[in-house]
Amino acid sequence: MSSFLDEYTSTMLEYDHFSPEEFHLPVALWAMGGIVGRQAFTTLPNGSRVYPSIYVLMVGPSGVGKSSYKGALSGIIQPVSPESILWNEGSYEHLAECLVKATGKLSGLTAYDEFGNILSACDASDRNYKLNNLLMTVFETGSVLRLGYKKNKEAGIPDVPVVVDSAMSILGCIPPEELENLVGPQKAVNKGLIPRFLMVTTTNGRKKKYKWAPPVSKIKFRDMATALFDKVPPTQTEYIMTKEARDRFVGVVNSVFEEREEYPQYAAFLNRVPVKSLKVALILAVDRERIGIIDEEDIADGHNLVCDYTQSMIGMSAGSGFVLGKLAGLLKELRGRDKVPYSDVYKLTPIRTKREAHDVLQTAEEMNLLKITSKGKRRFIVGVN
Repeated sequence: MSSFLDEYTSTMLEYDHFSPEEFHLPVALWAMGGIVGRQAFTTLPNGSRVYPSIYVLMVGPSGVGKSSYKGALSGIIQPVSPESILWNEGSYEHLAECLVKATGKLSGLTAYDEFGNILSACDASDRNYKLNNLLMTVFETGSVLRLGYKKNKEAGIPDVPVVVDSAMSILGCIPPEELENLVGPQKAVNKGLIPRFLMVTTTNGRKKKYKWAPPVSKIKFRDMATALFDKVPPTQTEYIMTKEARDRFVGVVNSVFEEREEYPQYAAFLNRVPVKSLKVALILAVDRERIGIIDEEDIADGHNLVCDYTQSMIGMSAGSGFVLGKLAGLLKELRGRDKVPYSDVYKLTPIRTKREAHDVLQTAEEMNLLKITSKGKRRFIVGVN
């Protein structure tokens, strides 16, 4: 049986000359993770089940083609399972209603074209605050949602869990400048929803030369639908890692511990790498028809993909908004003085480690916000007018 991931990406490369090439594989992973849903899982040592549902964030300028995946996904999935996709259902109330109707076992796909307002909803006064919290809870293994708790309590009705271990895949679209503003103050990062996403970026750079191609045929859509839905295990199946896969996964976890010590400012992103790698590995195992087995290749490939996307996210968090937020006090001081001793970075900013100081100041220098100079053994930070 053919690979859905390969079939989808190769078809989109041939027929879709508007979407960035970088988006095809993440969209295919999102689609397969949501359709497989709760039918495949693996178990962590603490007993928590990990499902293949993933969160994907597509970052690109307006008009770059972030939403053009809808045509293909509608042609593939909706004829077979129209209830599986929620397009732009951006309200807490609607999603909560879907969770309730799903009798506690929701899986499927949810997509949002304008996702910034949801990611930025970090305060209780924000309109999308409850939706932000709902999506964050749904991501976790072992999650239990008790929707309408206060209302039930006031009415004297026993509080019953409505959703346990949902397996819903989320896809969001956002322009780069909007995401940069979110990760700048770090509030949206520390809140926790952003680091749960696999982030794929693109630019307005030139795509391959456009050529006319006939629309994707219904037969092609049907073939891709078959490649997708025939992969779904008929009964809920546990996928167990081989010894080699377990050893590889242990290596992934230990490497995260080491990186977290060296780069504590990125801990929110790094902490999610093992589980996200396991989710992608589970999708790959299902697509490769390894019934009930995750092998070393799946873990290695899943980890490599997640690392690529995590580096994109960390790169964005080190962008202008993040740097300006970190260095606000220092830059203000430099407006009144020609230069300050390098060590003043620890007095004038929240930076506390040498590694973070080096990374942030290097990025600021590349952005022409300041310069680092030396006089003998002493180093100085010089303002740039």
